[in-house]
Amino acid sequence: MKILIWGLLFFLQVPIFAQEITLSDTLNEIPLNLNCWTFQDKKHLYSAKDISSQQFEKNFQKNDSFIPNFGYGTANIWLKIAVKNQSSKRWFLEIDNPRINHLSFFLTKNNHIIFHSKTGDYQPFNSYSIADRNIFFDLKNLEKSANYIIYLQANSSEDLKFPITFWEEHKLYQHLANRNLIWGIYFGFILLISLYNFFLWLTIRDKTYIFYVFYALTFGLLQADLYGYGFQYLWSNSFINDRGVIVFMFGSNLFMIYFLRNFWNLKKHLPNWHQFSTYVSWFIIFLISISTLFYRWYSNIIGIIILVFLVLWFFYVNIKLAILRQKTAYFSLLAFSALMLASFCVILKNFGVLSAENQDYYLMIGSMIEMVLFSLALGDKFRQEQLEKERQQYLRDEIAANLHDDLAASLSSLTMFSESNRRKAQKELSPNELIFTKISEKSRDILNLVRENVWEMNPRNDESDEWLDRIIKFTTETLESKQITVNLKIDEHLRNFILPIDYRRDFYLFIKEAVNNMAKHSEADLVNMEIQLHHQSIHLTIKDNGKGFDTSILSNGNGLLNFQNRANRLKAKFDINSKIGQGTTLNLTFKV
Repeated sequence: MKILIWGLLFFLQVPIFAQEITLSDTLNEIPLNLNCWTFQDKKHLYSAKDISSQQFEKNFQKNDSFIPNFGYGTANIWLKIAVKNQSSKRWFLEIDNPRINHLSFFLTKNNHIIFHSKTGDYQPFNSYSIADRNIFFDLKNLEKSANYIIYLQANSSEDLKFPITFWEEHKLYQHLANRNLIWGIYFGFILLISLYNFFLWLTIRDKTYIFYVFYALTFGLLQADLYGYGFQYLWSNSFINDRGVIVFMFGSNLFMIYFLRNFWNLKKHLPNWHQFSTYVSWFIIFLISISTLFYRWYSNIIGIIILVFLVLWFFYVNIKLAILRQKTAYFSLLAFSALMLASFCVILKNFGVLSAENQDYYLMIGSMIEMVLFSLALGDKFRQEQLEKERQQYLRDEIAANLHDDLAASLSSLTMFSESNRRKAQKELSPNELIFTKISEKSRDILNLVRENVWEMNPRNDESDEWLDRIIKFTTETLESKQITVNLKIDEHLRNFILPIDYRRDFYLFIKEAVNNMAKHSEADLVNMEIQLHHQSIHLTIKDNGKGFDTSILSNGNGLLNFQNRANRLKAKFDINSKIGQGTTLNLTFKV
């Protein structure tokens, strides 16, 4: 890369040796380009007095990069810049790197230090000469028609690069206003995306959306930390500023994992990778915890290596899903491609492989493309789910109508036919009376089951509270027919609670199984049933004062199988407590 730059400079006849920076009234912006010399003090041996002496001149090397970039390390970096002032305007020197921990500015004239200033993010933000994320030095001490040497001494636990520009005062404030406007639009965009998906989550209650909100916010905090706005507006604290990059980088990846697990439905399509993602998320949580306690300059390199692994893993799983023709994978593949390209460019710029010009905007543009594509994908996911709901509702209408019109009618006819023949056989004292009686009873039972299923399948009952009345009616009629007193305590909030059909059916059948068992086997004369709603969770307790039983014997047989199957379908916590002579208690808790 450097060979290409040098060849281009030679072809364009651009000066390739460090020259003096000349401030004149005809200019209002002067980038540093190649016009400086550099020295790395790896053992921190030299002072400003040593560096500025004529004897030390030979130790400086000509800068060969438009933006001096020293990557990660612990060395003291010295920059030497020759300046000639031929302007009557006020000038400022800007270093567009808000993550330098320690920076000292020395202005020398005739080998004497005439002005010295210290700054960096280890200094309070209110000590900055200009209230901005970047570092500025006011060159008001420059006399017209005089020559100066500026020395900059810096060290940092972050990537150490020096995008330096000399600004005329009015042009500087115009530049700051334009730059802050761009970043304001970007952070506003992230907030808008977050609010959009948050309100979708409030409406749909799909975890995919809330995980994406957390991802967008943590990525926004990562950008704020990387480019100084967190230090300027939020924490103004070097402890958070240093560790924030690692914490927010891992945090955004953690929420991205949880988001993608749901968005891609990994548990269904790639169960092994779903399990692997669980281990990765635990590892990231561990890294976040460690990063807050232990931080060194090489933590950034370790974090970047892990980030590269995560990005490549995301990309690999994405391609596998695309091969399986998952529609969501196509959106995410495009989104990841934009962000991955931007991330790798920034990493290469941090390590000095690529020049660091306009580094701020790579992740900005890449993340905006990614967030737009993922938001479109989430919108499409919501639309597909609505279409699927409509399709299922249509099928339920059709099935309910067919069950009611055909099967229920046929069973009604069979019941009437068997009842008619039973009465006829009874009058004739025929031995077939018992057969027709059993047919009639079974027909009624089947007809009742069909009617229950027709009620469950009918979409018009989805928002009805009749399911609660059916539970109360069945429990009361079944137990009272066995001379068992029933005490019911039902949370009135359940009347306005919409229980989805899959939960509703399994919950009803669980209660039905429990009530039937108590009616047949408990020998109780009192049953207490309580159903409570608390924070989207339903808690059921059924307790009798019957003879009880030995639960160890039950656990070894098939007695618990139906209960356990229903509880598993509800993803519920279920337990049964009983002792001989002390009755039985069933507890079931599930979240909707």
